[in-house]
Amino acid sequence: LHKISFNLNSAQITTTSGRLRVQRTRYRSTYYCIMLVLLVGSKFCCVKNDTFIFFAVKREYRILLEAGLPPGVINFVPADGPKFGSVITREPTLAGINYTGSTQVFKILLKAIAQNMDLYNTYPRIVGECGGKNYHFVHPSANTADVALATLRSAFEYTGQKCSACSRLYVPASLWPKIRDMLVELMSKVKVGSPLEKDTFTSAVIDSNAFKKISGYIEYAKGCNDLQLIAGGGCDDSVGYYIQPTLYKTNDPRNKLMLVPEIVASTALTVLAHSLIAWAYSVRGASMTAEYTTMPTTPIHNAH
Repeated sequence: LHKISFNLNSAQITTTSGRLRVQRTRYRSTYYCIMLVLLVGSKFCCVKNDTFIFFAVKREYRILLEAGLPPGVINFVPADGPKFGSVITREPTLAGINYTGSTQVFKILLKAIAQNMDLYNTYPRIVGECGGKNYHFVHPSANTADVALATLRSAFEYTGQKCSACSRLYVPASLWPKIRDMLVELMSKVKVGSPLEKDTFTSAVIDSNAFKKISGYIEYAKGCNDLQLIAGGGCDDSVGYYIQPTLYKTNDPRNKLMLVPEIVASTALTVLAHSLIAWAYSVRGASMTAEYTTMPTTPIHNAH
């Protein structure tokens, strides 16, 4: 039986070789492409994958075709990013782009579309999900156990290689000892290993370039007097590009590891423990060193 079925949260494709369930999350652009084409009724959709995940996306595409998706409705086009962007932004029939990636590349796409506006048959609709220097800012009223668990998952799931990865943590000095101990305990329990093993929490980073970049920051931290290693710090590329989930503490809000755009997605988390006196300064500092945050206009009395 060949069948494609949908609900609000997932798409399920049944084929002769089994089922593929595509769950809706903010990181699964394949799901949105399926929904866009098959539910809205678009005549043509072009999917450009990241060159590092070619085989995974190609397999999903083949399953869709096997399930009965008519050829040409969704088109799988592996390509170099800049070349692909240059071609599609000069295409008169361009109707829209759903982009996930860096802010810099998204700005290039927006500029190209603006420059080519007179070429298009319509007004292209552009959606971008871009990463930034994400952080957790902990209020004194926060539940420390929730903070530790949420920070662990945000910082180290998918080996930190996601747009929403938390790479810095602002904590009241009064809560830091509890949160530190909880984080260290949680980090000691998570497994770093093969993605084929079900109990693996985090695995290798994507390639040698990512490994060299992140391990370079770890080397920088070893020689930085303002950074205290709390947990992790290990690197090993003998059997894969593995980097241990790592936690640092700093007293300098302008430290290299706390700033944009030095680290967007990695396995290193840096903590700044501030006093209540420095609360406003820390809020402003966090806001001014992130591309997608704004200063609050009203007082914050309680937050979780």
